[in-house]
Amino acid sequence: MLDSLFSFTNHPGRSKKSTQKQAPGMSHAVQKNFEDISYLHTINTRARSYRLKIDPNEGLVLVTPTRYNQDQINRFIATNRAWIETHVGKLTQKKEFLETDTTIRIFDALFTKHIIEIPGHASTISLQEKVLTITVSEQTPTKMRNVIERFLQQTAEQYIVPRTKQLAEKMHTEYARIKFGQHKTQWGSCHSNGTLTFNWRLVHAPTQVIDYVIIHELAHRTHLNHSAAFWALVAKFDPKYETHKQWLKRYGLSVG
Repeated sequence: MLDSLFSFTNHPGRSKKSTQKQAPGMSHAVQKNFEDISYLHTINTRARSYRLKIDPNEGLVLVTPTRYNQDQINRFIATNRAWIETHVGKLTQKKEFLETDTTIRIFDALFTKHIIEIPGHASTISLQEKVLTITVSEQTPTKMRNVIERFLQQTAEQYIVPRTKQLAEKMHTEYARIKFGQHKTQWGSCHSNGTLTFNWRLVHAPTQVIDYVIIHELAHRTHLNHSAAFWALVAKFDPKYETHKQWLKRYGLSVG
């Protein structure tokens, strides 16, 4: 079964571009450095002061008003160095647990990346034992990221779509459709219209944890809240859901 899940071919010109909604008031963002600290400087017309935050994808982010002073920014960063080092360190640990330049975790199993560069060759990914072989026409960071992320998304879909159908039948509930995305704050969500949305980054998690997220969202088809009745329904189909919640909490996202 695993071998059927781990195969992917991406033909040039067929990849989909990801789209992200811009936050309200956001005008533009520029990558900057202060001493040994790298950060993304974002200008927000609604901001009234300097603010630091950690973004799962962008890392350290500094939000400022339209009018700012670079010397003041440098002092602000220097003053908050301890906070920055602590939280950037935590984010780095989380990311490295899931993926590094040489390894990647899929369904909680760790695989070694083996990269083959063949000019003019269609991008392919295949699995053999604990090695993920990635063949690309050119080994650029953007190319590698696009190929790997598309593979991860397809792999997540191949597990989650049929599993959701199985669990829905078991729970005697229905849903309208399933969507996938890479969300910054949630592993999954359920809309009142019956649409279930899952973060394809769940592909890194153990299947039991993925099942918990599916059960959680399906339970919302009966209870659109987090009441005692909702959690009782979740527990009925996942008695170890508290343990699975802890895995998700460790990696910084919530379940809606």
